[in-house]
Parts: sequence; structure tokens; C-alpha cells
Amino acid sequence: MSKLIDKKWQMLPVIALSVCMLVGLYGFYITLEKSIHDSVRRTTESLLADVIYEIQEDAPSFVSSQTIDDYIGDLTQADADARIQVINGFGTVVGDTALSDRALVDLDNHADRPEFITAWETGVGEDVRFSSVLSVDMFYSARKMYVGDQDYVIVLAVPMHHLKSITYQLMGILIGLALLSLAILVTTSVWSHRQITLSVTAEKQKQDERIRQRTLEIELMHRLANMLAACNNLIEAQRVVEDIVPRILGKVNGSISLMRSSRNQLVTQLDWGEAWPGSRSFAPDECWSLRKGRSHLSIEAFHNLSCEHMASIEQNQTLCIPLTAHGNTIGIMHLYFGQGEIEVDEITTQLAYSVAEHLVGTG
Repeated sequence: MSKLIDKKWQMLPVIALSVCMLVGLYGFYITLEKSIHDSVRRTTESLLADVIYEIQEDAPSFVSSQTIDDYIGDLTQADADARIQVINGFGTVVGDTALSDRALVDLDNHADRPEFITAWETGVGEDVRFSSVLSVDMFYSARKMYVGDQDYVIVLAVPMHHLKSITYQLMGILIGLALLSLAILVTTSVWSHRQITLSVTAEKQKQDERIRQRTLEIELMHRLANMLAACNNLIEAQRVVEDIVPRILGKVNGSISLMRSSRNQLVTQLDWGEAWPGSRSFAPDECWSLRKGRSHLSIEAFHNLSCEHMASIEQNQTLCIPLTAHGNTIGIMHLYFGQGEIEVDEITTQLAYSVAEHLVGTG
């Protein structure tokens, strides 16, 4: 159920973008249609104005349909993309550059055409409709004018198919780009969701592993304290330390040095890992941690100061932690990590402090 809800939320941006794209495409289509309509209107009105001007200049004698048809056929504006019609007051087409004389006789009356009605009443008219003669959408621009001794309506029509073809091509390109963008969005959304899921799963696994590791360390600490408390001598304590402490701190050399009753010397009593490389007995002043009263890491960002009890090894990375009980220093725990600038992480340091506390608690 939760996975289904997650998928729904994942698809919400895609759905929202799809709706926005559809609205945007529809708005663009309406705007483009209006722009094309205005462009065709301006072109047609300009051509019609030229036709009217030539008729006014020539002042032809429209005595018959044949005369009218021949005259408008010779106009420069009458080409394959412009149809010129002359309609008398009864709605009869008396001249048409797109039709032969025989076809002109059989043409329907145009008295009911919107551009004719408007032009006859107001002087100017227009319409957009499908032409059954040319089988294409046409834009009709009409103007009323007086020729000879009679009023006529001059109609100039231009086809819309070229501009509509451009419109469809542009819309096709935009729809293709929109679908491509949507496909990219869906792909990247699914991919990113998968990556996020994998990252969350990996982080959860790491967190579970850290919890498991911390739980194991806590259990080992308890085991160490209990086993040391049950030891009867140092030999048993040595065996316990050798077995449990490396399980907590890893493969790190370590030792425990305890203060003699005279308090002028420390002697190594317990160790684990490989043979302890430092001095097994030394004075308190030979250890920086005992002189400072807190832990000391020999190599860090701000200094490179090794304790004298580790002087036999150059560039040694050693962590010394004082062991204190009831306000008195009873010894020291050493951890030797190797030679050079070896980074000691915070987790290892904290575990070392915990081991030192448990050793003091069982001492």
C-alpha cells in the first residue's frame, strides 16, 4: 500500500506538468490560429484594396458577365492563390477568376453568404469557410463599390491551407518536444526515485550495521568487565584481555601499565595484539598523558610529540589514556597504531575511553 502511495506521489509532478503542457499547447494553438487569421486578413485586405484601386482607376464598363469576367481575370492580383469575385446586388456572381464562363452560369446565388450580406449593408465584410469549388478553407474579404451605374460587391478570397499547414507543422514540432520532455521527465523521475530508494536502503543498512556494531560493543564491554572481575590473577586477566579487547578495538597493539605503590614507576601488566614495542617500565614523567592529566595522541594536526616510553620507535602513533580511580592515577592504557601520520577515528577513540573506564571499574 505504501509503495502504491509513493508511486502516486512520484507521478504527481508528471501529471501536473502534463496538464500544464496541454493547457500551454492549447493556448499556443489558439494564439497561433488568431495570428494566422490576422495575417491572412491583412494580406487579403491589402490585395482587395489594390483591386478596388485598379477598378477605380480603370473605371471599366461592366456591361456583361463576359466583360466582367475577362476584366478581373486580367488583374495582377488574380493568381493561383487569390480568387476574385464580382457579385451584383441580387447575389448573382457575375465574375469569378476561379471558374470558367460555363461554370459561372451554374454557380449558386451568393446572396446568403455572410461576407456579401455584411458588405452590402455596411460596405465591408469577411468570412472564413470551406470552399466546395476549390476544396480548401478560404478567407473571404468583401467590399461594396459603385462601378458604372450599379453597386457591386467585390470579393477577394485566399486559401488558408498553406498557413494551416505551417500551423500543423509547428504544433507537431511542439507536441513532439512536449512528449520528449515528458518522456525525459518520467525517465529521470523514475531513475532519481530509484536512486533515492537505493540510497535510503543503503543508508538504512549502514544504520542497522552501526546499531548492530554498537550493540555488540556494549555486550563485549559488559563481558570484559564481568570476566575481569572474575579473574583470580594476572595470568587469567591477560587471557581475558587478549581475547576480548581486540574484538572491541580491532587489530591494534595495546597494553596496560600500572603505577607501583612508590608512584615513581609504571610497569606493563597486560598487553594484547603483537609484542608491545614500547618500554615495559617507565617513570610517570616519561608519558605526556600523565603529565597533562588527560589523554595524549602523539601525532595530530597541531603537534608531533611522542612519549619517552615509546622513544624506541620513530614517528609512532600512540594514544595514551590515564587510568584514574577515586581521583588518583593508578596507571595508563597505551594503544599503538603504527608509524607515520595514521588517522585515529573518533569511534576508536571513544571505544578506547570506554575500555579504559571498564578496566578501572574492575581494577
